[in-house]
Amino acid sequence: MVLSAQDCEAWFRFVSELAAELSSDKVVFPTSFEMTFKLRELMRSESVGAAEITRAVSADPLLSARLVQVANSAALSAGGSKVGTVRAAVVRLGLDQVRNLAAALAMAQLVTYRHMVPYRELCQRMLSHSRWVAAIAVVLAREHSRIDAGVAFLAGLIHDIGFFYLLYRLAERTGFFSNDHELLALLHDWHGQIGHAVLATLDLPDEILEAVADHDEPRRVSGLAQLADLLFVANALAQEQAESSAPVAGAPVDVAPQAIEHVAAYRATLAAARQELLELTRTFA
Repeated sequence: MVLSAQDCEAWFRFVSELAAELSSDKVVFPTSFEMTFKLRELMRSESVGAAEITRAVSADPLLSARLVQVANSAALSAGGSKVGTVRAAVVRLGLDQVRNLAAALAMAQLVTYRHMVPYRELCQRMLSHSRWVAAIAVVLAREHSRIDAGVAFLAGLIHDIGFFYLLYRLAERTGFFSNDHELLALLHDWHGQIGHAVLATLDLPDEILEAVADHDEPRRVSGLAQLADLLFVANALAQEQAESSAPVAGAPVDVAPQAIEHVAAYRATLAAARQELLELTRTFA
């Protein structure tokens, strides 16, 4: 993306502000509008169970990331290994703390809701894409990898979290760019790195940070032993699903056999699991 001198100066100031915000641990912004209201209503019920809380939180990228962050905090991990799934975080935290955390963050999202209204459709399309990547990652992890399916799901769900953070911050700056093309180009070029920074602030496991940072950088993939490769393949194959094309994708990711070994087998697995994929994406919608 080529910017004018004036836009370059504005962009430098913008990036400086982002750096300050990311280091201040105030990473709160809306992702799924409908989910914000669903969570508010869910939290009002005294009889809501752990399964319902887990399912609701899993539907929102920021809520999922924040829940895992809290579960991995020094006060709660007690020197143990870090958890990488929402389910494990719920077990470690307990229902009451999960309910309070989700309610607090949902309310914070409601405060900022109006800033994102102009981008409602764009956000919903990206959320749909994220859920497809998460579903595909789960199936590929189970059938072609030893990676935990819960870790794969979380990585897929939050892999584009930088998109939402960037869009939220840019939504406050009307006229920052000359046209929508410049805006979309910025989102495409920077959302991976910004997502890595956001998740680092939330103290997520390193393997998830690394996978998110370059999930759409074209490269050769020889197998799915590493989470970064699994996420890359899931993101690439999600582009082939009519319901899941990313709204800010740049050049199509090369998923030819010479770029991803065993891609035919992965495609066959996903074709056979088509109904399961649909159910997974609907479960977390």
